Amino acid sequence: MRARVLIVEDEIEIAELISLYLKREGIEVTQVESGEDGLQKLEKEAFDLAVLDINLPGIDGFEFLQAARKKSAIPVVIVSARDTDEDMVLGLGIGADDFVTKPFSPKVLAARVRAHLRRFLDSQASAKKFIRFGPFNLDLEGYALQKE
Repeated sequence: MRARVLIVEDEIEIAELISLYLKREGIEVTQVESGEDGLQKLEKEAFDLAVLDINLPGIDGFEFLQAARKKSAIPVVIVSARDTDEDMVLGLGIGADDFVTKPFSPKVLAARVRAHLRRFLDSQASAKKFIRFGPFNLDLEGYALQKE
């Protein structure tokens, strides 16, 4: 799967483990250790998904997520040791697409990432091919306008 994933995780060993499993899937990975660095990367580069820890130095994962949502609609998977219902509800409520608690299975996390990427990339591809308005479909690749 050709995709780019941003990992925002301050624990190097965990970031490396996630990277290892995602790279096995053919996914390109960029790692940063703080929310500030993650936001800078999002401004400069295009990513298809972010894996995000909540407990980060500087701005925490929730603040990162709120700022990132103003710039990007990419899927975000939170991976955190914080496992209270309140943290999960808050994370999902402010824009995360999934919440995985530590300790986690790297294989399961990679499968979740693949699933989110598949849906996101498929929706991006289909959104680029056709524009619908009223009874009309505009095929951007085939340069054709059709009426339903």
